[in-house]
Amino acid sequence: MTRAAHSRSQLVDALSEVFRRRGFAGATLAALAHATGLKRATLYHHFPDGKPAMAAAVLDQALDELNAVAVRHLAGPEPAAARLTQFIAGFGRYTGGGTRPCALTALANAEEPILEARVRSEFARIIDLAAALFGGARPASEAKQLGTGLMGDLYGALTIATITNDSHAFGAALAVIERRYAEELGVRHNAW
Repeated sequence: MTRAAHSRSQLVDALSEVFRRRGFAGATLAALAHATGLKRATLYHHFPDGKPAMAAAVLDQALDELNAVAVRHLAGPEPAAARLTQFIAGFGRYTGGGTRPCALTALANAEEPILEARVRSEFARIIDLAAALFGGARPASEAKQLGTGLMGDLYGALTIATITNDSHAFGAALAVIERRYAEELGVRHNAW
């Protein structure tokens, strides 16, 4: 058994790893208790509403982290190309360089309507922010396609890195993604 998590933050960190690796359905109470070093009854003391409340705490923490290290850059004051670079770099940090699955995707099919709705809403918000990078002279529908494509490419790269356990391939994929979308912003760079 692992050493017991003492603070709320440590507890949610331990729960997060289980949900990220196993998803909602695979995160059994036994696995969650083992990861935290607590007994099931103690987990229920911290989360009286059970596994859905644990997953909601994980989602809150993941959204706070993703927003702090990546998403906030999408709406920053810098030029769009700089915001793109900062966002992609932040996404790389959030995912541990491709070694850490995303809690949002792990909880997207939680079979808990409130969690699923929050994940969908957050993805829509992030896509809208990404689309705003490409707005300007482009039609809104084209900017939205680019924002959706950016998110799809990032999460596709993360999925491949997670499956292959290859963080170097993830880093290379992020560089290609950044180059592709920087070109959509009109940035041409010979050093790519």
